[in-house]
Amino acid sequence: MQQQLEALSARVHELERRLDALESPEVKRLVRQASAPENPGDGQDRSNWDRLKVGYDYIEVRELLGEPLQVKKGGMEFWYYSERGLKGPYVKFLFRKVNDWQPPETGRGTPDE
Repeated sequence: MQQQLEALSARVHELERRLDALESPEVKRLVRQASAPENPGDGQDRSNWDRLKVGYDYIEVRELLGEPLQVKKGGMEFWYYSERGLKGPYVKFLFRKVNDWQPPETGRGTPDE
C-alpha cells in the first residue's frame, strides 16, 4: 500500500511539473504567435473574434481585440467593444478569464452555441 501511495505521489508531482511547463508564459507566447491574427488588436475584425477562446486572460484578449471602449466591473467583468453595451460586441470575464462573448453583428460567440 505504501509503495502504491509513493508511486501515485511521484506521478502527481511529475504531472504538476509538466502542467506548469505547459502553462508557462513562454509556451503561451509561442502558441499565440503560431495562431497570430491577421489584424491583431482590431476588435471589429470578425476573424479575431473567431480566435477567441474560453479561458483567455486579459493580455491575450488585448492582443487579439485591442483595448475595449468601456469596462464594467462587478461579480463578472465585461469589456465592451462598441457603444451598444450588451447589444454590441463584448467579452465577459469570470475570475479574470474569458467566460463568454458576443462578436460583432452576430449571435452568441461561444464555440458550442
